[in-house]
Amino acid sequence: MSLWRIKDELGNPSRPQKTMFLVSAFFDPLTKRILQNLINGIADVTGNQFMLEFNVPPHLTFLQIQTRTGQEQLEQAVKNLEGKLKAVPLTFASCGDGIPNVVFAKVRMTDELKTQINLIYDEIIKIPDIKINPYYLPENIFPHVTLGKTLTREQQAAAMDYVNKNFSIFEGIISEAALTCGKPPYPLVHFSVR
Repeated sequence: MSLWRIKDELGNPSRPQKTMFLVSAFFDPLTKRILQNLINGIADVTGNQFMLEFNVPPHLTFLQIQTRTGQEQLEQAVKNLEGKLKAVPLTFASCGDGIPNVVFAKVRMTDELKTQINLIYDEIIKIPDIKINPYYLPENIFPHVTLGKTLTREQQAAAMDYVNKNFSIFEGIISEAALTCGKPPYPLVHFSVR
């Protein structure tokens, strides 16, 4: 996949387009099943199929990055993390709707998780021509897994009612990491963590 658009609709040279990438964690099979069941339940009670239509798997985003020219360097930086990232235990502590149009499962921040986030950030920040979403800077990150997105107020209320009845605190483990791009998320780099 190239980040460069050689010509626009009129055949004129144009600047390369910024593309968004995510560095995300994925979970052990049981955690994935629990989260996917919550996503499916929210889709059922709200009628909002966004997460299912776009085939968004349960994931924890560490960084959201934009770049025009740095895709190859970004892919290499994520490859460099293989063997360094650990299978961090996670506590899914609660659900919330504090982000507009979103319902999420909150992941408790631990020292182990902070270490992983800083490790990823330190590797990625070396790349020129990238822009990291400020909400995903290590000092600002709010670790969560999106369960429903693009919800209206009514859908958000129904989704919260659903998770309040169906969610209880549980433990999970990060088992994979990936650099993804697009909707549905397309993995450019993907590896298991131990």
